Amino acid sequence: MLKAIELKPGKEAPILRRHPWVFSGAIKSPLSGFKNGDFVEVISHKKEVLARGYFQESSIAVRILQFAPQGPTSLRALFQEKFRNAVQLRKVLPIDHTNTNAFRLIHGEGDECSGLIVDSFNNVLVVQIHSAGLLPHIDIIIDCLREVVQPDAIIMKSNTTVKDGTNEVVYGSTEPEIMIQEHGMQFYVSPLEGQKTGFFIDQRDSRAFISQLTKDKTVLNLFSYSGGFSIAALRGGACAVTSVDSSTHAITFCEKNVSLLGSSNHTAIDADVFDYLKDTSSQFDLVICDPPAFAKHISAEKAALKGYARLNKAALEKVAPRGLFATFSCSQVVSTASFESAVTSACIELGRPARIIHRFTQSCCHPESLFHPEGRYLKGLLLQLDY
Repeated sequence: MLKAIELKPGKEAPILRRHPWVFSGAIKSPLSGFKNGDFVEVISHKKEVLARGYFQESSIAVRILQFAPQGPTSLRALFQEKFRNAVQLRKVLPIDHTNTNAFRLIHGEGDECSGLIVDSFNNVLVVQIHSAGLLPHIDIIIDCLREVVQPDAIIMKSNTTVKDGTNEVVYGSTEPEIMIQEHGMQFYVSPLEGQKTGFFIDQRDSRAFISQLTKDKTVLNLFSYSGGFSIAALRGGACAVTSVDSSTHAITFCEKNVSLLGSSNHTAIDADVFDYLKDTSSQFDLVICDPPAFAKHISAEKAALKGYARLNKAALEKVAPRGLFATFSCSQVVSTASFESAVTSACIELGRPARIIHRFTQSCCHPESLFHPEGRYLKGLLLQLDY
């Protein structure tokens, strides 16, 4: 028998709409008897079983793994089922596995595995936990991944949201730097030391799109990290690419990745992006602006929008007449409409007419649950400036 968490009257509506989070304020049961990781049933005030999930000591008290429960009744069997479904989906998605061996295997709520991220880099899995309630089940998760995926190695990657120890290889063996392919482009990835899981796979489709626009163009890549957009631009035929990032580690990796192309048309600059934009007088045919998240909580949304407007104004000044501007936000709490409004404000303030050529979102291996709009985090615009 699973422990039961009873909801207050009227609080079952989000679960009936298949939203995967149960907030503590919706719960009638005393929570003193629950601990992180407890596998629980969520029941209505009429004692109807609505879902199963795991408990965590947080404002999101239960993360749901199974609605209107039918099927597996153990976490192990449930994870096995979820992982098999995720593997099967990646086989039918439009990913060219002949030339691409880096993709997201498990995308949290999008794969009905709330709180769990797993990226696959040339058959080395990088696991990141975003919920304290999953930490007690690490061993089960690793065992199920080994059984279902049969990877060469598994790396556990810590993050700032959940204090889960140091980065370490928990199964198999792998080099600190992994060589991957994306649309035939080669990259070194450093999961143990790099940001997030080591590489921003969510921008794979955006990089492929940008690559088609760069022939004979000068390109500025802001917040370049390990050079994903820079390599895409060079491969597309850019005559000169400048990469700017404030992380020495990122710039070192960027230069290393560019060296795989054998291109001499690249300049890497280790600098704060705002300082660089203030100090340079150069303009570019294409400017790419892909900053880290400006807001991780709803309380920071207002400040984030001011930050996006300020950043985009400074970056837009470096776009040559009739040039292109690709700008992104990965802040989950900033809506697409709000982000586009911030970019619009920047264009108005500069007096630069612009048209939207394309809208970007996360690559297809980052599925979104239709019932969990919070999973729609990456948004981007490609603008053409009239003058």
